[in-house]
Amino acid sequence: REFGRTQRADWSPEWSTSLKEMIARVTDIAPSRQRLTFRHAPMAIDEMPLRTYGISSGDTLQMRVLRAAPAEGRETTLACTRRKQIAGAQQQHGAGSSGWSLRDSALLANCKADGDIWLMPRWV
Repeated sequence: REFGRTQRADWSPEWSTSLKEMIARVTDIAPSRQRLTFRHAPMAIDEMPLRTYGISSGDTLQMRVLRAAPAEGRETTLACTRRKQIAGAQQQHGAGSSGWSLRDSALLANCKADGDIWLMPRWV
C-alpha cells in the first residue's frame, strides 16, 4: 500500500533554522566554517535535532572555526612572504590587529550570563 504525503507544501517547522545559522547571526561566522562537537563527538549532520546527539539544557558545545577558503584568482604566497607583507602594511598604517575577533561581533554586547547565549572563549 502507498500512502499520500502528510506534509503540506507551504508548511515548515518552527525549528527549521539550524544551530549553525543561529551561531552565524551572533558571531558573523559562516555556517560552512563552523565545526561543532559535543563530548568530543562531531555533530556532522546539521538537520538533526540536538536531542539526537544527547544534548540537553545546560550542556556545553565546542565550536572550531575553520579558516576561510582563499578567494578564486588569488595567488598562492609562502607564509614567510605573507608575514613580511603584513608586517610592512602594519608599519605603514600603524600597529593593530589584522585578524578576526569576537569583539567585532555586533551582538556580543547582548550576550550575558543569564541570557540565552553565553560565549566562553577557550584559551589555548
